[in-house]
Amino acid sequence: MEDKARYLLDEVNGMNAPWPEKKTVNIVFHCHSVPAGYFATPMIDTFHAYPHLVHMALKEHSESGAQRFTDEVLLFTPTWDLPEFEASGKATPLRAQTDQIRALAARYPLALVDSYKAFADYLSSGRDFQDLMAWSNHPNARGHGLVRDEILGWFPLV
Repeated sequence: MEDKARYLLDEVNGMNAPWPEKKTVNIVFHCHSVPAGYFATPMIDTFHAYPHLVHMALKEHSESGAQRFTDEVLLFTPTWDLPEFEASGKATPLRAQTDQIRALAARYPLALVDSYKAFADYLSSGRDFQDLMAWSNHPNARGHGLVRDEILGWFPLV
């Protein structure tokens, strides 16, 4: 896995450069319901989902954007859901997917946003699973905040 302090440093420097050297960075979040802002179905709250939260945090630190990513990729592990919580350490499809994503990050020089671990760490500190969930399979604003914080950890000086 890549070094958080260096992986996106060129992009961040480009975002923070004075005009006309300032560059545009395009960030694409690929998935389905969680990044789209599904909370408690059918409620969709895009502005409290982690893609928007990351956008707002980066916007606060850079007036305008930067150059397109070329080969910089952030891999994401999934967020927890109720079946994962109830499995309590047993093998699950979500854990298998997480292990595959972690293996890809280790095999190739790719960054890993370990949302799964962020949820596990939150729970291992004795806090309640329901603190993070709006629905059985969708995080609430606090859960999205954990993912946002993991993503922003890859943006030095932000």
